Amino acid sequence: MAAALSESGRPRILFIDAHDSFSNNIIALLMTQLEKNMEIEVTVIPMDAHIPDFPKYLKGFDAVVAGPGPGDPREIRDVGLIPQLWSLQDADLLPVFGICLGFQSLVLAFGGHVDVLRDPRHGLETEIQHDGVHIFHGLGDIKAVQYHSFHAWLGHVLPKEPVEEFPEDLFRRTRTCPQLVPLAWDATDTPSEVGYSKNPQFILMAVCHADQKKPFCGVQFHPESINSDKAAQRVVRTWWNLAKDWIQNFSPNRHRAAVLKKYEARCATKGFSRALPRLSVAKQWVPDYSEQRERAAQLNKEKEIYVTQEMVDKIPLESIGREFMRECYNSKGRAIEMVRRERMLAHENLLRSQPPQAPQEPAATESFPTPRYLSKTILYTKRALSVPAICDLLSIYEGDCILLDSEYQAWQDASGTGQGAKTGTHSIIGIVEPDTMRVEYKVGSAVVNIKRNGVTISKDLARYGGSIFTFMKGFMDRYKIPENLPGLLPLPFCGGLMGYITYEACLETIGLDNDNYRMTEADIKLNASRPDICFAFVERSIVVEHQTNNTYIQTIKKSDRAWLKHTWGILRQKHLEDPRCPELMLPYGIAGTEQQHREKLQRYFATVDKVALPMQEEYELRIKAFKQSIRRGESYELCLTNQTTMRFPSMEDSSVYEPCMERDPLRVKRSVWKASPMEWSMYLRLRLLNIAPFSAYVRLGPLTLLSTSPERFMSWDRPHAAVDADKNSVIVQNCQFRPIKGTVKKFNTNGTKVSIEEASKTLNTTKERAENLMIVDLIRHDLHGVVGAGNVTVPRLMAVEEYATVYQLVSVIEGKLSSAQTPGKNGIDVLAASLPPGSMTGAPKLRSCQILKRGDGTVPRSIYSGVLGYMCVTGRGDFSVVIRSMFKWDGSGGPGKDDWRIGAGGAITALSREQAEWDEMMLKMDSTLSLFRTETRIASELALKAQREEKERLEEEAWEAVEDEEEGGEGGEVGEEEEDVWFEAAEWPHYQAPEVEEVVDDDDLH
Repeated sequence: MAAALSESGRPRILFIDAHDSFSNNIIALLMTQLEKNMEIEVTVIPMDAHIPDFPKYLKGFDAVVAGPGPGDPREIRDVGLIPQLWSLQDADLLPVFGICLGFQSLVLAFGGHVDVLRDPRHGLETEIQHDGVHIFHGLGDIKAVQYHSFHAWLGHVLPKEPVEEFPEDLFRRTRTCPQLVPLAWDATDTPSEVGYSKNPQFILMAVCHADQKKPFCGVQFHPESINSDKAAQRVVRTWWNLAKDWIQNFSPNRHRAAVLKKYEARCATKGFSRALPRLSVAKQWVPDYSEQRERAAQLNKEKEIYVTQEMVDKIPLESIGREFMRECYNSKGRAIEMVRRERMLAHENLLRSQPPQAPQEPAATESFPTPRYLSKTILYTKRALSVPAICDLLSIYEGDCILLDSEYQAWQDASGTGQGAKTGTHSIIGIVEPDTMRVEYKVGSAVVNIKRNGVTISKDLARYGGSIFTFMKGFMDRYKIPENLPGLLPLPFCGGLMGYITYEACLETIGLDNDNYRMTEADIKLNASRPDICFAFVERSIVVEHQTNNTYIQTIKKSDRAWLKHTWGILRQKHLEDPRCPELMLPYGIAGTEQQHREKLQRYFATVDKVALPMQEEYELRIKAFKQSIRRGESYELCLTNQTTMRFPSMEDSSVYEPCMERDPLRVKRSVWKASPMEWSMYLRLRLLNIAPFSAYVRLGPLTLLSTSPERFMSWDRPHAAVDADKNSVIVQNCQFRPIKGTVKKFNTNGTKVSIEEASKTLNTTKERAENLMIVDLIRHDLHGVVGAGNVTVPRLMAVEEYATVYQLVSVIEGKLSSAQTPGKNGIDVLAASLPPGSMTGAPKLRSCQILKRGDGTVPRSIYSGVLGYMCVTGRGDFSVVIRSMFKWDGSGGPGKDDWRIGAGGAITALSREQAEWDEMMLKMDSTLSLFRTETRIASELALKAQREEKERLEEEAWEAVEDEEEGGEGGEVGEEEEDVWFEAAEWPHYQAPEVEEVVDDDDLH
């Protein structure tokens, strides 16, 4: 049965999704740019859906767009249904427009050739040369972005040597492929070696079928890219105008042609009444997560997904169908990926005759109290307690805690030395106590664990559609604070969930499991006890506003005035303003001076047991392998990573865990300061060495994370009232992403500073811009999948920002959620739909992550490449990408041992060079390794001094022994004993038996 056409006359376009990470951008383009007065309805199916009678199914549509995607157009597994479009005949014909992969499939179908480019063209912005006919009619110069590893060839004889003038015969048909007319070319490449698989000077960019009764055409470039100009977008609009003309003049369905014409005329005369963008998904199955999770363990390979019109007809489209289909599709951009997320069976009950039931609400017996909000403010104008001083006074690091720290970045911004976006405005101290509720989830589990006061309650996620994010969304809704609550301060965080999501949990959102890692049985057992998602519901918090130096003490606990008053009293004591206490404003806090913290670190670093650094040869081999995947068209960009591991004794086994300092009790009302954890001293040093707006100290359960991340993943503001374009009152919520791609070191090897002008010149290269552009387009796709067409903007594209050790190329992408267009959606939906961070995967996201799992190392990335942040009870949220960080899981190195892990990486594209990528990766890793290097240099000098003193002592003892022997004593073993003692002293950690006078160089850790 054919898909039912709307008798209202609304145009219906079928989009065939080839699992690309830009598909939603194309859909948004179709829905917003094709018509000014008419609403377009776009239906999406995956290219690998199995539809028994595809030509009959197509009768329900007015036109088809065959989208881009990874893979080889010559392989049926990569193009699926698309080749069937070009074989449509007579009464089955309808207009078809191919983009990238769809375009290449069109060329192949009519006798052309497709082969690999020597240098793939991913994220490249080029000028398109056309002859002004067909889909290019009335258009001038066009600048468009290309994402392709293959190029199409119609049989033209291309110049073997560079030519200055464009050969006009390139716009003529060839004997090899007489049915296709070339419409556009890219002439920006210079010819390389003569040969078919080498980049020619001219690359085919567009074709159409020579027979006007066969309305087939396509383009190689991506008109939907943010860097493709308006003229490139008008190409798609021109195609649609030609498609409408063909429907009126040649379509075999004359009734449909008349209905469309009548509808268009009515819209033109009465004006266009805005309505919700109509996006439907023909593959409307309802995943039963509880059943799928039970059966997933027995499933070893995916099966086909069958979509038939009978299934479609069972859903009452006008009543609930489209909204439900939008829910299915937009929850992750493609319903096919939702299915793969659980490696589910192609079960027979894909559709149900009744609307899907909403997730079951908790039983009435469960109590979800509405929290109160109390706060006290400490106002300062010139001086304030530093964030470490506050932590010292409250001893928050004695147990679990979460510190999101922007203090140093704010100081840098205030001094005018930073060129960033002033993102470091607040620091948030989340106080985690024994009665603090925790939400924990392990990848592959069907339950979420709620822990409080040593009691664990497991909840079945089937009640929440099988999604941990649906659970957290419902959790936050129940604890939501109304905007008009008396006394509520306009702060970024007032209380709520604070925690992390590991990279492996991010992978689960796109349907990838974690069975590719090669781990020992012991590692598997340890890993099972480590949550992949862990959030603490923080009820007590302190927020420092760095622009005003105000400190806000907050609680959403009931009957908590006593704690509020007590904490305010500790931080507000008059003696803290004593000018004799300048350390209160210093970055190392109160419990110890900088010297004492560093001496403690030196002693701790001296206990290192093992260091495993990345191997350059192995890393470069992986780069070459990834570049081959890119050349085969499997990905446009792959974010390769590596890790350094440093093994130390566990803290309780370390003799260096001791108090740092004593203070005058009259000044701080304490006689002795308890020892701060070693991790805290490490963090205080790291935040100074690597100033960043999203620094963090996190201790949650078995995880310790020290982060100095410069990259915000995404943030969203509090829902607020607004007026839309039709003057209707709506509730909106704004989301923002700030991906970083492109890095230049800030200092030359001779110590001179690189100016921002020099950095901008370096970062303005084709490779750096292409890396950043691909991630921007990927994030736009993720956002479009939730906020809908017309609600995504890019206010800042590829701007250079300055940080402590590097310059970075940063873009800003924003989306707007509206209660009119996306009812029931909020920032948590956007978060779930956008994981894992595109800047840590590459594009297309799903295929790239599959490739990365095969070649991204032998151990999980864990919290590295994941996200860290909060979801506030006011509706706000903010997450950073966990990079420039180090972390450990308790006992990860074996009994009594902890492995500190430091991750770093970079984006691999076709333009990558192995040595340059290695240097960039080590530059990023060095920002964290510098903590060990600077302290180890001091420790090494101390060790060498100790060695010299020991040698002098042994020599003196040897001389005394000789004298004793001369007097008749026994000293024959002294020389041997001296040698043994010397070698023990020389075996200093990190280094292989250094010479006495050797000073460790900065590059030794590389």
